[in-house]
Amino acid sequence: MERGAKMKILIGGPVRQSEDIFREYLHSLRTLEIPNGCEINKHFIFNDCDLSKWLQNGETYEIINTGDEYVCDETTHTWTEENLNKMSHLRNRMLEKTIQGGYDYYFLVDSDLILKPKTLVHLINQKKDLIAELFWTEGSPGSGGCWPNAWEYDQCSTDKETIRKWLTPGVHLCGGTGACFLISNKVIKAGVDYTPIHNLRGLKGEDRWFCIRAVVHGFDIWLDNRYQPLHLYRRSIYEQFVRSGLSGIT
Repeated sequence: MERGAKMKILIGGPVRQSEDIFREYLHSLRTLEIPNGCEINKHFIFNDCDLSKWLQNGETYEIINTGDEYVCDETTHTWTEENLNKMSHLRNRMLEKTIQGGYDYYFLVDSDLILKPKTLVHLINQKKDLIAELFWTEGSPGSGGCWPNAWEYDQCSTDKETIRKWLTPGVHLCGGTGACFLISNKVIKAGVDYTPIHNLRGLKGEDRWFCIRAVVHGFDIWLDNRYQPLHLYRRSIYEQFVRSGLSGIT
C-alpha cells in the first residue's frame, strides 16, 4: 500500500444459511471496530438462497443457484466432493473481487460466526499477510470434545503439544486454517487460491488447497486466539446463544 493511501478491506464470503443466523452474523460484522482511516466494504455470494433483504446500503451481493444438496444436522455438516468443488469456486470469486476492487485485504468470515468487535482491528495490527482468529467447535453434542479451525499438518492433524501452545494467549504459527481468515492482496497476487489440487486426493477441502499453496509460495500462516468468535455450528447452539441474551437482533 502506498504511503498516505487509505487501506481498503473487503469482508464477507459465500452464504448458505438460515435467515436468523445470517442476521446475527450480519450484526456482528456491522459492529466490528474499523481500523483508523480504513474503507470497509462487504460482499456476499448467496449460494442457493437469497437473503439480500437483510442487507443495507454499501453491502453488495450476488446469487449463484446450483441446486446441490448440503446436509446439516445436530451431529455434523456433510460435505460432498460437489460441495467442496463449488466452495472452492465461490471462495476464488471473493479473491477475484479483492483484486478487482483494489483491496489491501480480504477478511473471510464464514456465515455462522459471531465476531467480537475488536477482531478486525486486532488482526490488522498483527501486520501479517495471513492470519486467522482461532475458535473451537464441539463435535457431537454433549461429547465434550472440541476441534479448532486450524491444523498443523495433513488433513487436520495436530499434536497435543501444539494444542497446548494454541491455548496460550498470543499469535502462533500453524499449518493451515480457515473460516475467520485475514488475507493480504500480496498472497492473492502471488497465485494462492482455493482451486482443487488434483494430485492430492487424500487432502480434501478448499482450506487445505489454499493453505498448501500459501506455504509453497513461502507465506507463513498465523493464528491468533485473543478474540475467539462463537461458532453457531448447529441449531441448538444458536438457540442457546439467543437464550443467553447475547443476541444483537431485536
